[in-house]
Amino acid sequence: MQAFLTKHQLPDSYRQTAQHFFEPLVTQLLHVRQQQSTTLYIGINGSQGSGKTTLADYLVMRLRQAGQHVCALSIDDFYLTKKQRQTLAQTVHPLLATRGVPGTHDVDLAIQ
Repeated sequence: MQAFLTKHQLPDSYRQTAQHFFEPLVTQLLHVRQQQSTTLYIGINGSQGSGKTTLADYLVMRLRQAGQHVCALSIDDFYLTKKQRQTLAQTVHPLLATRGVPGTHDVDLAIQ
């Protein structure tokens, strides 16, 4: 847990937050996983800066500690390059220069 706190630059008091909010979710996910033999997909949604990546990293850590095979992907991993977005901004719409706008992800890469 200390490595997790350090990686995310979180205060030690975050342990209580994780225990209160995240551990029940870990317990539920492990229970669901035991009940099925197929891959379990988990999606996390939220606004920018709401803690999606932190929660995902916590779940990965705890599920791996419980012996589960886990793979985490983030939509942030699939943005078009800055150059590609600038080209779209010039040819389609200026908002496409920024990350996060629909149309700024490399969908082909994401589905490979």
